[in-house]
Amino acid sequence: MVDQTWIIESAAARDLPGINRVIAAAISAWTVSDRVKRLALPLYHYELADLEDLQIDKVLDSLGTIVGVIAWGAVGPEDTLGREGEALLHGIYVAPTHQGLGVGKFLLEHAKQQAQRCGYRGFIIKASKDAVRFFEHLGGNREEHVPREYPYLFWLPVQNAE
Repeated sequence: MVDQTWIIESAAARDLPGINRVIAAAISAWTVSDRVKRLALPLYHYELADLEDLQIDKVLDSLGTIVGVIAWGAVGPEDTLGREGEALLHGIYVAPTHQGLGVGKFLLEHAKQQAQRCGYRGFIIKASKDAVRFFEHLGGNREEHVPREYPYLFWLPVQNAE
């Protein structure tokens, strides 16, 4: 169940250290080697330029601590599935202490509403193996027929955004 004291807001430059702490904590829970986590982490951190290029939102708990983040934006030509109205989900991260409590679903439903208002029809999602069940549970359709370097590629329609 969603904690009614959670607040979702657009991220600002001052939020980047807290956002990147959540990302680091979330990546630390991945089921890959520590070396892979260490090498991958810098690639997942957001920077000031990302705030200009992406829609980045954060979830705050009742103490004002960032416990989740989602980032999405327009699809580049290298990522398109050829559908009209595509957006790309760049990342969704939840602090391990808040995983399984509905924060990820809260973030994703918010992003779906925003994307729908902007005229998008759905998200392309390049999921990690650990996130497959999450996206399937929330209505993501696996794109197994598409030859890509991402084995866990999903299409998530936004029309049912609540």
